[in-house]
Amino acid sequence: MHICFNVVNKCEGKVELVTESGDRLNLKSKFNQYTALIKILAHGKIKQMEIIAEEKKDTDRLMDKKKGLLQ
Repeated sequence: MHICFNVVNKCEGKVELVTESGDRLNLKSKFNQYTALIKILAHGKIKQMEIIAEEKKDTDRLMDKKKGLLQ
């Protein structure tokens, strides 16, 4: 999974990463972006996580196959 924080930063509403342990990280925060990246790199693999966007258009932006999070 390639995380493109530039896409997250363009979102208008809240965007959260929910880890398998239930931690909720606000991905609009630079500190939390680094924390999420460290968690991913430290474990090499995450079994489950969820990204929640508050606004429908932000969800569409994040899911866009060319510019979104999953490339």
